[in-house]
Amino acid sequence: MAKQALRARPFVASYMMLLGSFTIFLGGVLPMLLPRYTAPIVSALSSALGIPLLVVPAGFLGILFAFGIAFCALKTDVKEPWDVRKWSMFAVVLAIMSLIDYGGFGIGFVLAFAGGIMALTYNN
Repeated sequence: MAKQALRARPFVASYMMLLGSFTIFLGGVLPMLLPRYTAPIVSALSSALGIPLLVVPAGFLGILFAFGIAFCALKTDVKEPWDVRKWSMFAVVLAIMSLIDYGGFGIGFVLAFAGGIMALTYNN
């Protein structure tokens, strides 16, 4: 009986998506918890991007997107290439949608998007 070859998993991409989801989560929670300190940053971002300032609804959406990206990151750490591609595509879409909440101060979006693209191009 031949041994089955061990398949590599895209663990770096999963960790990047988890780190990105954490910063997106912080980007959704901090403006709601500390509005006095984060209001100048959020208002500057909203005026620079031309997006209306909706802190509370956008914060809740950011939290939901962060949990979705974290779930997708945990599901991409599997051995089947089809599952990796499916969950990484969901993570990329959620990362793009996290821009509603400014994408975790921008760095969360970049990490989640790059991790999703890395997992999407995973070839085994």
